[in-house]
Amino acid sequence: MEVLDHFSIPFIGLKVGLHQLKFEVDNAFFTEYENSQVKKGKVAITLELDKRSHMAVLDFSLEGTVVTDCDRCMEDIILPIHGKYILHAKYSEEDMESTDEIIYIHPRLDRLNVAQYIYEYIHLTIPMIKTCESDPNSNCNEEILSRFEKEADGVGGEVKTNPIWDTLNDLNLDQ
Repeated sequence: MEVLDHFSIPFIGLKVGLHQLKFEVDNAFFTEYENSQVKKGKVAITLELDKRSHMAVLDFSLEGTVVTDCDRCMEDIILPIHGKYILHAKYSEEDMESTDEIIYIHPRLDRLNVAQYIYEYIHLTIPMIKTCESDPNSNCNEEILSRFEKEADGVGGEVKTNPIWDTLNDLNLDQ
């Protein structure tokens, strides 16, 4: 958890106005999150924090590369990522439910940890379909693709059917 502590901003002592913070995300960051799509990565984050008397606006800019799996052959691919995201932090003494773009924080919050938001924004920059074609230095593993094709064609072995569906095939619905 010490890796994520680096992303805590001393919020209560921060003066009203514009502040620029820089963060670096590396492989250790992604190991802190289970089931992350990203295996490795190096991402530079610039955070412009505009602290106001009634709220704060956090403007995240991300630039870097991540290593993830190809959706076709499961080989590692390196993807360049970049994105801009804005998060509004409104002050509230009451517990209110946050949304994708607005969070509610206590007016006397001493530290604001932005690690979770950075993690989510990095994942939002990853394309929905990730293939080796996205990485100019990578090609799909042809051996794996041919195995998938054999299984899809039924050549890889006997095609097994589910007995539940076989019973439904015996129904005569024309009556």
